[in-house]
Amino acid sequence: MSGLHEARTLAVKTAGALALLLLLPGCILAPFIQAMSEAGVTEGDRQRLLAKDVREYLEAMRWNDTSTAVRFLDTSLHEDFIAEARKNRSRQKVVDGSVEGVICENECFDAEVVTMVRAYEVPYFVVREKREKTRWTFRVRSGWKMVERAPIEPEPPSSRVGG
Repeated sequence: MSGLHEARTLAVKTAGALALLLLLPGCILAPFIQAMSEAGVTEGDRQRLLAKDVREYLEAMRWNDTSTAVRFLDTSLHEDFIAEARKNRSRQKVVDGSVEGVICENECFDAEVVTMVRAYEVPYFVVREKREKTRWTFRVRSGWKMVERAPIEPEPPSSRVGG
């Protein structure tokens, strides 16, 4: 079942409950509205959840917290990610991570995210920047999951002479 279909089904199923809740005082609605927002029913909710999840993923990378970072990955990426993390654990330190760009597709059920990670290798302590293009997919039951990771190779210096 597609993410779009799941979201629409969830919205239809909750419409009756929402109609009943509208008859109740506003303070009772707050938890329901928050739950709907966290479910990613609207495109805006999914965009907000994506930004939060990417930020938390980058923070986990910064603190070398593999068990937290792997929660944001599709299971197909777990094995390679954990092997890479084990290999780099003692020799690489991430000092910063940021989002360079996000392109949402399919009513924001899919997204391409470009990140910049700044890290150094021990014992050199020279900070290098690495860009990575990732693909994320949203499912109502599991939220955002990274489904692809690929480094973006730096462009070679220009061979032009002069200005």
